[in-house]
Amino acid sequence: MVHRRTLSCWTFVLETGAPKFLETLAEREELIKSGIENAEKAQNEAKAVLEKYNKKLADARIEAAEIREAAQEKGKQIEAEMKAKSN
Repeated sequence: MVHRRTLSCWTFVLETGAPKFLETLAEREELIKSGIENAEKAQNEAKAVLEKYNKKLADARIEAAEIREAAQEKGKQIEAEMKAKSN
């Protein structure tokens, strides 16, 4: 059997504590949602930066290959000229 005093204590706790508990719970839920949104935004920004970096890296590799190829051709030209002059 539930005592009247116990019942009134629980009634008091629920009436006074529950609204504050629910308020705190809602605040925490909002903080978590906000944190998740911020993390997703940061992740999307990081992904965009990484894609931009990878594009620049690919372009730099292409340019380096072109420079290397041009230097090799120039070296062959110089070598041919030197051989021609020595003959």
